[in-house]
Amino acid sequence: MQITITTDTNPTGWGSECDDALAQKAAEKLAEMLATFAQAEWPEAEVETRTHRYHDGESIEWARVTGVDAETANNIEAAIGDFVEASWVEALEIEFAEGGA
Repeated sequence: MQITITTDTNPTGWGSECDDALAQKAAEKLAEMLATFAQAEWPEAEVETRTHRYHDGESIEWARVTGVDAETANNIEAAIGDFVEASWVEALEIEFAEGGA
């Protein structure tokens, strides 16, 4: 099974206080957090991360899962989406505190 995680570097998605540099750092931190989560939940998976600048209003594909049936892939993608919702602010706060801006 392959899990490809993509995080967004567009500062618009990270909030009004965010510039390009902070958005890049926060996206990288979130990708790292997601990879750790995915490796713990699905140790048999090969996990790859990357960043991408999505356009305003463009739908973000946080994860793509291949090598398993569609239902399993959808469940894993949903779990990763839930983790994003629960963790993106933390990733931003970590990078902001570390001087990512």
